[in-house]
Amino acid sequence: MPRAARTYQPWVSGFVYRTFIPDSKVNMDLMTTLGCGQAGKTGMTFGGDGRSWVTPPYNTPWDATSFRSSVFININWDNAAPYDVVWTKEVRPTTLYQNGVLKEQRTASADSIKLSNISATSNYAQAHINHAVGNPFCAAGAITYNAWARFYRSGTFEVSGSRFPVPAHEVYGGWDNGNGTKVWRPLTRLSNEGFACLTGVCGSKQLYGSATY
Repeated sequence: MPRAARTYQPWVSGFVYRTFIPDSKVNMDLMTTLGCGQAGKTGMTFGGDGRSWVTPPYNTPWDATSFRSSVFININWDNAAPYDVVWTKEVRPTTLYQNGVLKEQRTASADSIKLSNISATSNYAQAHINHAVGNPFCAAGAITYNAWARFYRSGTFEVSGSRFPVPAHEVYGGWDNGNGTKVWRPLTRLSNEGFACLTGVCGSKQLYGSATY
C-alpha cells in the first residue's frame, strides 16, 4: 500500500531565501573607495558570486552554491515543538581584490539576521525574517529585507514583505512527500537594481511570491 499520493499533505516543507551578486566582480566608484576604506588605491574590486538563479539542490542548506546570505527554514509537520521548526542562517565572506589579486576577505556578522514570530500548528506555520547585512569593508549600507514566510501543509508557500532592491534575491519553497527528497519551486526572483541602493536611496520595494505543490 503506498505511503501517500502526491496530492496528499506533505510531511516536511522547506524554505530558502538567498541574496547574491550575479557579477563575478564589482568595480568601485570614487564614493565606494572612500566609504569602504580604499581611498587612494587603484584597481580595487569586490568579488561577486558570478551566477544566475540556482534552484536549491538536494543538500540545501549545506550546498556549495555561492551567495551573500542565506536563510533556511524547515517545517516538520509531524514533530512536536521545539523540533517542528528548524532554521539556519549564513553569511559568506566578502572578498577584496586589487588588479585581480586577492588582498583580503572579511565576513559580516550573521547576528543582524533575525527570525521572530515563529509558530506552527499541524496545518500552518510562519516566521518573520529581519535582514540587514552590510559589507564588512564599508562604513554604510546593507543588504536589507523584511519578509514573512508562510507555510500551509495543504501544499502552498507564500513570501511577502519589502526589500532594498540590491543585490539579486531568490526565494524557494520545497516539499517532501516522505521519500526524503524535496521538490523545489521558485516563489520569487528579484534582480539587482544597483549597489547605490544599499544605502536606502532607492527606497524599499514590495516583494511577494507563492507556489503550490
